Amino acid sequence: MFFLLSVSTPDGEQKPFIFLSRMVDILVYGVMILSIITVPLYPKWVKEKWIINLSFFCLSSFLIYLGTRNQVRTQYSESIIKLDVNSKEYIKKIEYYGEYNKVRSISFTCKNKKDSIWTTFDEDGSLIKQEKYKDDTLVEKIK
Repeated sequence: MFFLLSVSTPDGEQKPFIFLSRMVDILVYGVMILSIITVPLYPKWVKEKWIINLSFFCLSSFLIYLGTRNQVRTQYSESIIKLDVNSKEYIKKIEYYGEYNKVRSISFTCKNKKDSIWTTFDEDGSLIKQEKYKDDTLVEKIK
Protein backbone atom coordinates (compact mmCIF):
# COMPACT_ATOMS: atom_id res chain seq x y z
CA MET A 1 0.00 0.00 0.00
CA PHE A 2 2.85 2.39 0.85
CA PHE A 3 4.36 1.88 -2.60
CA LEU A 4 1.03 2.49 -4.37
CA LEU A 5 0.50 5.72 -2.43
CA SER A 6 3.99 6.96 -3.23
CA VAL A 7 3.49 6.35 -6.95
CA SER A 8 0.04 7.93 -7.10
CA THR A 9 0.60 11.10 -5.08
CA PRO A 10 2.09 14.33 -6.41
CA ASP A 11 5.50 15.50 -5.20
CA GLY A 12 4.45 17.91 -2.45
CA GLU A 13 2.04 15.55 -0.73
CA GLN A 14 2.90 13.41 2.26
CA LYS A 15 0.15 10.76 1.99
CA PRO A 16 2.50 7.74 2.02
CA PHE A 17 4.13 8.93 5.23
CA ILE A 18 0.80 9.80 6.83
CA PHE A 19 -0.43 6.30 5.95
CA LEU A 20 2.72 4.76 7.42
CA SER A 21 2.41 6.78 10.63
CA ARG A 22 -1.22 5.72 11.03
CA MET A 23 -0.23 2.08 10.57
CA VAL A 24 2.32 2.49 13.37
CA ASP A 25 -0.44 3.94 15.56
CA ILE A 26 -2.70 0.97 14.81
CA LEU A 27 0.13 -1.42 15.66
CA VAL A 28 0.83 0.29 18.99
CA TYR A 29 -2.86 0.33 19.97
CA GLY A 30 -3.14 -3.32 18.91
CA VAL A 31 -0.21 -4.34 21.13
CA MET A 32 -1.79 -2.53 24.07
CA ILE A 33 -5.18 -4.18 23.53
CA LEU A 34 -3.57 -7.60 23.18
CA SER A 35 -1.60 -7.13 26.38
CA ILE A 36 -4.86 -6.34 28.20
CA ILE A 37 -6.86 -9.17 26.61
CA THR A 38 -4.24 -11.83 27.40
CA VAL A 39 -4.76 -11.39 31.15
CA PRO A 40 -8.29 -12.93 31.29
CA LEU A 41 -7.82 -15.23 28.29
CA TYR A 42 -4.49 -16.79 29.30
CA PRO A 43 -4.14 -16.37 33.07
CA LYS A 44 -1.71 -19.27 33.43
CA TRP A 45 0.68 -17.86 30.82
CA VAL A 46 0.41 -14.37 32.34
CA LYS A 47 1.25 -15.77 35.78
CA GLU A 48 4.42 -17.35 34.45
CA LYS A 49 5.51 -14.57 32.06
CA TRP A 50 3.90 -11.49 33.54
CA ILE A 51 7.00 -9.37 32.94
CA ILE A 52 6.64 -9.75 29.15
CA ASN A 53 2.99 -8.73 29.23
CA LEU A 54 3.69 -5.82 31.58
CA SER A 55 6.58 -4.57 29.45
CA PHE A 56 4.42 -4.61 26.27
CA PHE A 57 1.66 -2.77 28.13
CA CYS A 58 4.04 -0.14 29.53
CA LEU A 59 5.84 0.38 26.22
CA SER A 60 2.64 0.77 24.22
CA SER A 61 1.13 3.08 26.88
CA PHE A 62 4.23 5.27 26.76
CA LEU A 63 4.18 5.42 22.96
CA ILE A 64 0.47 6.30 22.97
CA TYR A 65 1.16 9.05 25.51
CA LEU A 66 3.95 10.48 23.33
CA GLY A 67 1.77 10.25 20.24
CA THR A 68 -1.17 12.07 21.78
CA ARG A 69 1.12 14.74 23.20
CA ASN A 70 2.58 15.49 19.74
CA GLN A 71 -0.56 14.69 17.75
CA VAL A 72 -1.53 18.29 17.13
CA ARG A 73 1.79 19.02 15.40
CA THR A 74 1.47 16.13 12.94
CA GLN A 75 -2.08 16.80 11.77
CA TYR A 76 -2.65 18.60 8.52
CA SER A 77 -5.76 20.08 7.03
CA GLU A 78 -6.36 21.02 3.45
CA SER A 79 -8.63 23.03 1.23
CA ILE A 80 -9.28 22.43 -2.43
CA ILE A 81 -10.33 25.18 -4.83
CA LYS A 82 -11.38 24.65 -8.45
CA LEU A 83 -10.29 27.38 -10.85
CA ASP A 84 -11.13 27.95 -14.52
CA VAL A 85 -8.33 29.70 -16.39
CA ASN A 86 -8.41 30.01 -20.20
CA SER A 87 -11.03 27.23 -20.42
CA LYS A 88 -8.78 24.86 -18.42
CA GLU A 89 -9.86 23.54 -15.06
CA TYR A 90 -7.17 23.79 -12.40
CA ILE A 91 -7.34 22.43 -8.88
CA LYS A 92 -5.53 24.46 -6.25
CA LYS A 93 -4.75 22.52 -3.10
CA ILE A 94 -3.62 24.28 0.06
CA GLU A 95 -2.39 22.21 3.02
CA TYR A 96 -2.17 23.72 6.50
CA TYR A 97 -0.21 22.79 9.61
CA GLY A 98 -2.80 21.69 12.16
CA GLU A 99 -1.54 23.43 15.29
CA TYR A 100 -0.74 26.83 13.84
CA ASN A 101 -3.17 26.88 10.89
CA LYS A 102 -0.30 28.16 8.75
CA VAL A 103 0.11 27.23 5.10
CA ARG A 104 2.19 24.07 4.58
CA SER A 105 2.03 23.76 0.80
CA ILE A 106 0.27 25.16 -2.26
CA SER A 107 -0.05 23.02 -5.36
CA PHE A 108 -1.89 23.13 -8.69
CA THR A 109 -3.05 20.31 -10.93
CA CYS A 110 -4.70 20.29 -14.33
CA LYS A 111 -6.22 17.02 -15.57
CA ASN A 112 -4.53 15.18 -12.66
CA LYS A 113 -1.12 16.42 -13.76
CA LYS A 114 1.17 18.79 -11.89
CA ASP A 115 0.99 22.27 -13.25
CA SER A 116 2.10 25.79 -12.32
CA ILE A 117 4.21 26.58 -9.25
CA TRP A 118 4.31 24.16 -6.30
CA THR A 119 5.40 25.76 -3.05
CA THR A 120 6.26 24.17 0.32
CA PHE A 121 6.72 26.04 3.62
CA ASP A 122 7.98 24.99 7.06
CA GLU A 123 6.06 25.58 10.30
CA ASP A 124 7.61 29.03 10.70
CA GLY A 125 6.34 30.13 7.28
CA SER A 126 9.78 30.06 5.63
CA LEU A 127 9.95 28.83 2.06
CA ILE A 128 11.40 25.31 1.79
CA LYS A 129 11.10 24.71 -1.94
CA GLN A 130 9.38 26.05 -4.99
CA GLU A 131 9.13 24.23 -8.30
CA LYS A 132 7.45 25.02 -11.60
CA TYR A 133 5.65 22.22 -13.49
CA LYS A 134 4.02 21.95 -16.89
CA ASP A 135 1.99 18.85 -17.81
CA ASP A 136 3.49 16.79 -14.95
CA THR A 137 7.07 17.68 -15.98
CA LEU A 138 9.45 19.70 -13.84
CA VAL A 139 10.29 22.84 -15.80
CA GLU A 140 12.33 24.76 -13.26
CA LYS A 141 13.45 24.50 -9.64
CA ILE A 142 12.92 28.01 -8.33
CA LYS A 143 14.26 27.20 -4.89
